Amino acid sequence: MQKTYRKLLFDLDNTLIDDDENRRYAIRQILTERKENATTKRIESFIKMDNQFWKDRAEGKIKDPYIIKSNEEKTKWIRAQRFLKFFNDISFEESVEINQKYINYLGKNIIPIKNAYDILKYLYESKSHFALAYIALNDLIQNSKRNISICQNCGRYYLQYSGKEVYCELPNVDGSPTCKSYASRKAYDNKIEEDIAELTYKREYQRRITQVYRADSIKKQKMKKDFKNWKSKAREKLKLYREDKISSEEFCSWIEENKN
Repeated sequence: MQKTYRKLLFDLDNTLIDDDENRRYAIRQILTERKENATTKRIESFIKMDNQFWKDRAEGKIKDPYIIKSNEEKTKWIRAQRFLKFFNDISFEESVEINQKYINYLGKNIIPIKNAYDILKYLYESKSHFALAYIALNDLIQNSKRNISICQNCGRYYLQYSGKEVYCELPNVDGSPTCKSYASRKAYDNKIEEDIAELTYKREYQRRITQVYRADSIKKQKMKKDFKNWKSKAREKLKLYREDKISSEEFCSWIEENKN
């Protein structure tokens, strides 16, 4: 028999569900599975890292590799980065697997916030859709440090993670990049187009990471190791260039000399 619903509620983290407690439960299960000590200190370090990670992501400090095209690949990549950062000794494939387990655990122990059922009852019985908007805005004002702002690109309202933000990350109907993604990419591209050293690094980075992604299973592990070593050295050289300790010509010569 098909069910008919009078209203649909779209939850935001820590609006009806205690997201912090859910995450503590999920990472505790992951640590236990890995036979690591699931201490309060270790769990809270994950929560702190996770919060900072998504804040940095929202502020454009964490960018997707240029090779990633689909939204599915992008989601998989960005979520896996948290566990690569938290567990220092795992591969990308392992971090993807851990992330999937983590998400599954989030759904197994859903903890409502205080008075969540009273809120649901009120909304269910209310005949006005403004009640839902009021509850959401009231929660935002009372419990969040995020500000309501207007995107300087599309003109829509959005929630800022910091006062420095001017572009939103709201999804577009046509599937095009978000305003923040478009603006940061445009600013970055404009910068490197004027800087031959930055452009040289970007091209060589893309060439090498493409080789790794396209390599067969036999060569992939060695190529990933070689890429990691090259990236570490290249970033050291790029840092010297950005600090004006070596010239653009010296940096580009190093890149050319160390091509595989």
